Amino acid sequence: MPKAISLALLAVILSARLAGAADTTVVWFTAELPYFSNREAQTPFVVTAKNRNDETMTGYRGTVTFSASLRGADPSVELPPDYTFTAADAGTHTFYVVFHRGGQHQVWVTDVANADLSGSDDTSVQCPELTLTATNSGPVCPGSTITLTAQTNAPNPSFTWYPHTGGGGLVLHGQTVTTTMGGTWFVTMDDTTAGCSATATTSVAYEPIPQVSVPSTASGDYAASIAGDSNGPYTNIVWSVRSGGSVIAGQGTATATIRPNPSAAAVVVTVDATRVSTGCRQGNEGTTDIVAAPPDARISTGGSVCPNGSGVASVPDAGAGAAYAWSLQNASLVSGQGTPSIVFTASASGAISIAATVTRGGATATGHASVAVDSPSAALRAGPTAAVCAGDAAILDVALTGTPPFTLVWSDGMTQSGIMSNAVSRQVSPAETTIYSIAAVSDAACSGNAGGGIRIDVLAAPHIARSPQSAAVSANTAARLTVDAPGDALMFQWFEGERGDVSKPVGGSAAVFVTPPVTKATSYWVRVSSACGSSDSAAAVVAPARVRAARH
Repeated sequence: MPKAISLALLAVILSARLAGAADTTVVWFTAELPYFSNREAQTPFVVTAKNRNDETMTGYRGTVTFSASLRGADPSVELPPDYTFTAADAGTHTFYVVFHRGGQHQVWVTDVANADLSGSDDTSVQCPELTLTATNSGPVCPGSTITLTAQTNAPNPSFTWYPHTGGGGLVLHGQTVTTTMGGTWFVTMDDTTAGCSATATTSVAYEPIPQVSVPSTASGDYAASIAGDSNGPYTNIVWSVRSGGSVIAGQGTATATIRPNPSAAAVVVTVDATRVSTGCRQGNEGTTDIVAAPPDARISTGGSVCPNGSGVASVPDAGAGAAYAWSLQNASLVSGQGTPSIVFTASASGAISIAATVTRGGATATGHASVAVDSPSAALRAGPTAAVCAGDAAILDVALTGTPPFTLVWSDGMTQSGIMSNAVSRQVSPAETTIYSIAAVSDAACSGNAGGGIRIDVLAAPHIARSPQSAAVSANTAARLTVDAPGDALMFQWFEGERGDVSKPVGGSAAVFVTPPVTKATSYWVRVSSACGSSDSAAAVVAPARVRAARH
């Protein structure tokens, strides 16, 4: 359906539909193009013959021709040749058009024999192959010249630049332009060959200003600094105080000392400096509120101390006129009462409680701290006994508490030192049953005690000292076979047959085996095993008394 139909034609179509009349006369074409098309691409153009009832005329066999316009005739458009509809078309045929220029195009189809039989549609032709980007010479120092540059692959472009905001209608022309105005700039490219436009933006960045670091509050002299600014270093540094104080030290350096005026509520510090890498000179400021801070009684001390060992504790120096009072529980004060720092001696065990009270100018602050009296420990992480086969190794695992590095001295004289974690292992291969324990442990600060021990039992591999003996017994009576096999934690399995034949296990779990009633000569042997291996006996033959027994 075309994008627009005359009111008169709609009236004719509606009248014919209401009357239910059959109309075989072609009165118009629907012509359909995509809303958007790409330049230089095959664009489908669907043409359908219609009657007054808006029905497709499948019997249409006319010849059509084509024309195109782009605000007037456009000879650059590649149009299909004249075409005569066939029965296979059934009134509809898809043609292809190639647009060589961008913009809004309209394509017409007209019956060659009847110029009043026509139709058209329009499409917006895009130029996706054209690119446009914009860059600038920033970051720049404020007030310096900025270069704006556009890049495109258009064959015949022209460029227009304008600022995003402000500028008083400023417009610049050219692929590369210069200005002193920062902010965001737009550039529009018009290509007379392709007939398309494109727009890009670029934002001008300014050189970073010096980052001034000042405390949010202060009660006395404080530091203002640009030393931590990653954009530095800076030169030609000039510090000043806009209000509330003065610069007393550090002028010309990256860190200055600021002294507030006695009655100041806030100090505003300013700095001007030149960035060494670019030569850009800029300024910044920082504000500090001045408060009458109370004395600080926060106690600094170690987290633990050795039994009967020495420790230290301190509070921040509160300045002239401050008084300090210390009290301790489970420790003895050695020196420092009345000062910001003390030395004390710990008790043999338990925890130490420390309190400090700092007074200055009628203001008082109290701080508390707890110090553990602690020594390192070492504990074997195993049961009281373990067993290994002769020649095998056992692993002894030890859990440690304290501060690395640790040193362990074992009961057999072996020393492990430089242990940097809270767990350590030792591999042992005792020749005989041995009890292992830790004789001493120490960490980075203290000596301690170890607990636990483990006995490693060395198990011998089983062996046959005396195999079961052949015997003759009365017919239909049982024989009693015995094996002599020294060893630890032994298991016994008896078999009927020659030695090594395990196809007929006959049970038994002990060194003595009672055979079934003997009716004929039968061989028996036993396999003795443990966790450390196994050993097979020789076979014994039991037979009725009338049969002479033979030993194998």
